[in-house]
This record gives sequence, structure tokens and C-alpha cells, in this order.
Amino acid sequence: SSIVVSDSKEGWAEAFRTAMEHWMNGYDLAIDYSRLRPAGARLKTTGGRSSGPQPLKELMNFTKAIIFSKPGQK
Repeated sequence: SSIVVSDSKEGWAEAFRTAMEHWMNGYDLAIDYSRLRPAGARLKTTGGRSSGPQPLKELMNFTKAIIFSKPGQK
């Protein structure tokens, strides 16, 4: 199974929620970050700059490692 992360706050949240559901049920999945803006890209709606996909990748990897390190626990 795989998911594609949309380039929005909602897209990040939906990808994280979907990944968590899969991991909590014991399944792994591929995550495609290709639609996310690179770090430093200008944000039109909020102003400022994009953080790029790295913070989300780190969150996903950290969360997955925690969940899979204790299978069967809540």
C-alpha cells in the first residue's frame, strides 16, 4: 500500500493519520513526498517559506519506529 502526501496542512495531517492507522494495524506502507514543495519555496497563502518535506519525513520515521518497536501494545 502507498500514499501520496498533498502539499497542504490538511494533506500532511491526512497522510500522518493514514500512516498511523496502517502502522497500528501492523502494516507498512510507502509514502510519496514528491508533491511537496522544496525547503525555502515561497508560500502564497500564508507568506513565509516552506519547510520542505524533511520535517514530515522525520515525524513519520520517528512515529513508525516507535509503533513497530512495541508490536501489540497500545
